[in-house]
Amino acid sequence: MNIDVLDFKIQGEATYRLNNNLAIKTLLSTRHAHTSTSHEVNEGSNLVQAFRANENPFVAQQNIYLVHDKDNPQLQPKVGLPNGGIYNKTEATLKSFLARLAFDFDKRISEHDLKAFAFSEFRSAVRTTNPFQGYGIQYDRGNQVYTDPLIFNKLINEGSDYFNLHKRTDRGITFSFNGTYGYAGKYVFNTVLNVEGSNTSGKGARALWLPTWNVGGKWNIDQENFMKENKTISRLALRVSYGLTAKMNEEAINANAIYKSGIVNRHSLDDRESKFNILHLENRDLTWEKMYELNVGAELGLFDNRISTTLDIYQRNTFDLIDLVRTSGVGGQYYKYANFGDMRTRGIELGIHTKNIVTEDFKWSTSLTVSAMDQKITRLLNSPNAFDMVAGRGRGNIVDYPRGSLFSFNFQGLNNQGLPTFDFGRYPSNQSELSRLLVPTSLMHSMLSPILSITALSSHVS
Repeated sequence: MNIDVLDFKIQGEATYRLNNNLAIKTLLSTRHAHTSTSHEVNEGSNLVQAFRANENPFVAQQNIYLVHDKDNPQLQPKVGLPNGGIYNKTEATLKSFLARLAFDFDKRISEHDLKAFAFSEFRSAVRTTNPFQGYGIQYDRGNQVYTDPLIFNKLINEGSDYFNLHKRTDRGITFSFNGTYGYAGKYVFNTVLNVEGSNTSGKGARALWLPTWNVGGKWNIDQENFMKENKTISRLALRVSYGLTAKMNEEAINANAIYKSGIVNRHSLDDRESKFNILHLENRDLTWEKMYELNVGAELGLFDNRISTTLDIYQRNTFDLIDLVRTSGVGGQYYKYANFGDMRTRGIELGIHTKNIVTEDFKWSTSLTVSAMDQKITRLLNSPNAFDMVAGRGRGNIVDYPRGSLFSFNFQGLNNQGLPTFDFGRYPSNQSELSRLLVPTSLMHSMLSPILSITALSSHVS
């Protein structure tokens, strides 16, 4: 297999200062990336030999790689690849463009610091994928191509293509403002306002445009006069922030209806015609996944910051979560991406960083991070399907459990014949009854209690 990658990017920036406090900044960036993957399947490979396996009538009838006559299914299947091998090639391209216009303001009046940064940004990305599969190339004869027409009959009967073209365009625009006020290096207040739109969200104004914001404050206690003479504590600060953030699920592309072309399968090849398949029904109300987050933190540095610690306590209230939702099937689709529920996450994180040895020729530092988290779904718009919850596909969602939990049926032991038995229940009428029938697996037990994660002790030597 050969993989060729070409990634080219040009970026230009310019700054024009109107006065000592205000500057205009522009940024233009374009990127072109091309990836080509080719795979040569030689004539002696197992795959090519499978296209020719017809040692006896039984093997030929069971071999899905041979060409079967749909009009005469009793006839012996034929070999569609009598000569040569297979050539697979996939080309993927990315063309992106970004333009930004920003205003940067910075002014100091005595002990007052004023900073503001506002910008508007437009971005576009076009992704193209072109898979190709060629049959009958003879690698040992100068790559001469000898393709049997029967292989195309096989592809047509299966509804397959030997080449294709996929194209996706993402566009977005952002307006943002960031303002900061500081006094004497002791007190810092910050606010962020952001409005963003994307073509991946629904058509409605509430779904298409997303306003987000964040406010925060920090108290640098080490800058206070009563801390100036302290030789042990070199840094001490308290901070708090609260805001609304959002993101769009990359798998959710059904803000508009998605169609795919195909060929209607008929008994006679002359009766075949083109068609459109509906891959995704339109969900014009599809909107961003949003989250309100409250974060309270503290920073401590000891002995000229040779030992530094950070402590963060947070609560995240997430709503309008996006995932595959099981529907009644009206419209021809049992699963579709939609905003299905809300979730609450509480956690704490402690980080410790030490500078063990610091010299001109040798430096050794160590970092340790410990965190614990408790997560549960607080609201769910759709009733979960039991088989989705035991399949391990990330759809095990029940109120008061973490998102994507893994469950198993309630095992009741072995019967008198040695076969396992389960309590499947009968038509659970509510989610509490469903949670009785579906019990968490051993993996799930660790998720129900507060999740504890410890980042292994890491050292850096330079």
